Amino acid sequence: MAIRRFREHVARQDWFAVLIDVGIVVLGVFLGIQASNWNEGRKTRALGADFRQQILSDLDNNITDLASRRAYYSAVRDRSLATLAEIGSASGPPDDTRLVLDAYQASEVFNRQIVRGAYDEMAASGLGPDVGELAVRAKMNSYYTAILAADRTFLATTDYRDRVRRLIPSAVQQYIRANCGDLIRQHPNGLRTATLRPDCPMGVTPELIRTAAVRLRSDAALEGDLNRHIADLDQKILLFNGIGRLASDLRRSLAAA
Repeated sequence: MAIRRFREHVARQDWFAVLIDVGIVVLGVFLGIQASNWNEGRKTRALGADFRQQILSDLDNNITDLASRRAYYSAVRDRSLATLAEIGSASGPPDDTRLVLDAYQASEVFNRQIVRGAYDEMAASGLGPDVGELAVRAKMNSYYTAILAADRTFLATTDYRDRVRRLIPSAVQQYIRANCGDLIRQHPNGLRTATLRPDCPMGVTPELIRTAAVRLRSDAALEGDLNRHIADLDQKILLFNGIGRLASDLRRSLAAA
């Protein structure tokens, strides 16, 4: 109808009416483009809000995880210090069972990378500006850059772990893994945290315990590896504290955004 009317106006040389027809068409196109842009903007803002909630959920996961691993590795460090004292002690009767269990638990690890999936997906989609303002995005970049470096330390193991697991007889290690392993908690959001078992009755023969203890005490390189292992644990615990503070600060800023 609009095209027929336009032709009629041209045929009659009613140029004012032609101008109105053209204006109506241009206005319709303009309004259509604006409506489309508004709809796309609304979808983008909604996606940004979704990413913000996903990142907040990841941060909650990370804060719990980092606090749990700090406690876990603090307990591992206590076992390491106890082992260091036990292999160097010359006073009192040796407690072989305590040494073997402490030495093994001092080598325990609970390693995994820090969760960052929502942030990486957001960055790949280019929706950063819709998640938070420039200052918030700067904090996000700093935090996720920091955890890339921290993960290398978190995932690293030391020579002490390898040495202890060569020295302790396999039957003793199998018993400890089966009966004295980590206490694992499964959280509703899928996060798994671990607690070092505080004690464990050793149900293996005294001969095996004695063999393990003799090997541990007689290995000249064990003390050096253990010292290095304790330094590594100290570094991990410091990083758990530092990255945990960054995560909490970022979460507050992102929630306020």
